[in-house]
Amino acid sequence: MRLPIVSLDAIMTMIVTSYAQALAGAVGRGELTTAEAADIIDHANVLMLEGVHKLPKG
Repeated sequence: MRLPIVSLDAIMTMIVTSYAQALAGAVGRGELTTAEAADIIDHANVLMLEGVHKLPKG
């Protein structure tokens, strides 16, 4: 079953939002610095873009 782009976009938004909230919580608890969290986000953005480009077309 293929998801329409709107559904994929909604799923990606949910993933990014929950990921950002988890990182913000870790920074708030002192488990990560802001710089470490930003570095993690940068790496995650690259991986997510690579994953999106590998999805089947059409």
